[in-house]
Amino acid sequence: MKVGRLRHRIVLQQRADLVIDGEVVPGWTDLAEVWASIEPVSGREYFAAQQVSAETSTRILIRWRAGVNAAGRVLHQTNQSDSPPEYDVYDITAALEDPVITRRWITLLCTKRSAQGFRSGE
Repeated sequence: MKVGRLRHRIVLQQRADLVIDGEVVPGWTDLAEVWASIEPVSGREYFAAQQVSAETSTRILIRWRAGVNAAGRVLHQTNQSDSPPEYDVYDITAALEDPVITRRWITLLCTKRSAQGFRSGE
């Protein structure tokens, strides 16, 4: 893998439940900000709960780092302007280490979901 393909800056996050007033609130904490290659693999569109939803399977390649597993997620900022940041959120479904040389690369198999709401007449 050529390093030039790692052109996307992403944030790796891990699950971190918070206790607020004695109540457990699910949340996320940043693990690291790294360079990555993001490649869509396949996609589908489906109808659930009166919404048209899209699901995209994505392969994200990063350099090896400890603590990355299927319980995490990835944030990728889509706009580069000074306006409020917008992110694509990817749920990690599998974290595969390089089978030839260990601890060099990790391939993250991810799912990106989005819901555009109910489409009528399209």
